Amino acid sequence: MGVPNRKVLAQQIGCSRRSLDEPAYQVLIDQAEAKVGVSESAAFDIPIRGSLDGRPWTGDIVTHPEQPNSFTSTPETA
Repeated sequence: MGVPNRKVLAQQIGCSRRSLDEPAYQVLIDQAEAKVGVSESAAFDIPIRGSLDGRPWTGDIVTHPEQPNSFTSTPETA
């Protein structure tokens, strides 16, 4: 399970990052996380338009380094 990115959340709702540290807001964020969950990968509010042979090259961009298809993991060498 991932961790809510409070900086991005603050940007999306138009408040400061520090304001989300208020106990009342922490409770609301925790409740939302428990209800809908948090992805291991980052979600970017931009469409992925790259394609290979006329088909989308990926459905999402995974940034968690422990995921095998992450763009941030170091490829193993043989």
